[in-house]
Amino acid sequence: MRALFAGGRAPVIPAAKNEGKTAAESLADDKAAGAVSSPQETSAVHSYKIDVDCANCANLMEGAAKKTEGVRNAVVNFMMQEMKVEFRDGADPQQVMQQVRTNCKKVEDDCEIYL
Repeated sequence: MRALFAGGRAPVIPAAKNEGKTAAESLADDKAAGAVSSPQETSAVHSYKIDVDCANCANLMEGAAKKTEGVRNAVVNFMMQEMKVEFRDGADPQQVMQQVRTNCKKVEDDCEIYL
């Protein structure tokens, strides 16, 4: 990681539109142009504690959650025993999570999602 910031300077981004600019300058330009979304513009992301025995089971749970109606994205962290779910706009998180729990139980009956 230190190699990227040799001499205390931020690396130069080689893209054509950002030729000669540092990463910080490029990000500032993108924010000024409205290209970078702020956290208020994105949908809600909720974290849930899970109980799962193996990494493969966690992967199956993640796949089942992603296929659930109302879920934009889901990520399961087996080591942290945590599931982060991003909901689609207008979806009710409580109802969607009940369906996520049902779908996860179908693929791995020995898992648990604490709502």
